[in-house]
Amino acid sequence: MGGVAPFWALTLEAILQSGFIYPQEYQQLQESRAFLFKVRFALHLILKRYDNRLLFDRQIKVSELLGFRGEGNPAVEKMMKCFFQALHRISLISKFVDSALSEKMCFHQIRLL
Repeated sequence: MGGVAPFWALTLEAILQSGFIYPQEYQQLQESRAFLFKVRFALHLILKRYDNRLLFDRQIKVSELLGFRGEGNPAVEKMMKCFFQALHRISLISKFVDSALSEKMCFHQIRLL
């Protein structure tokens, strides 16, 4: 089954083991995902219900709960910078994996012809 893992992989570990990402990228994905989960959990704690919308009026309380320092906007700005950096890292690595998978699929299709 070598080379098939990324098509059905449900974990980052499986994608790492398949060779489609480097250990450094794996670490970045883990850290980014962990940060986003913390934001989500903080949001749920504050709202006392399931709601994943990080609306402007919720950002100050979330940033405080996550330990970002500064009064009002500076703390929110720091948190949102980390938030968007995490999203950006995940997006970039996902695009890289998608490209690598597409390339591998094309190569296999050519070999089948």
